[in-house]
Amino acid sequence: MLKKFLIHEHDKDPVGELIYDTDKSEFTLKAYENVEPTEMPAFMYFMLKENKPIVSGDLAMCFVRERLVPPERANISQILADLQMPYYDEVLFLEKLHGRCVMDDFLVTPTYS
Repeated sequence: MLKKFLIHEHDKDPVGELIYDTDKSEFTLKAYENVEPTEMPAFMYFMLKENKPIVSGDLAMCFVRERLVPPERANISQILADLQMPYYDEVLFLEKLHGRCVMDDFLVTPTYS
């Protein structure tokens, strides 16, 4: 099964998408090419600069992890309890917190319920 997330600023059109393949346990990140690179997260800007509008595997996971609380954070068990999460899972974090990050104003919101 595929879980799709749109990458966008609040009330703006998406600049890309993140897809999680539950069968492969793998993310794929796609930067929309019709968007100005300066109007997207820096990670995606550099993807396009390297002429790679789509990345998967470890590169896509780097994008995901830079937007989440790291699993080695000292108080991670309390954070998980506060979010009512039974364990650390990148997809659950994206679903609950929408990839909010201090580095930019972009969200990673699920397109499924």
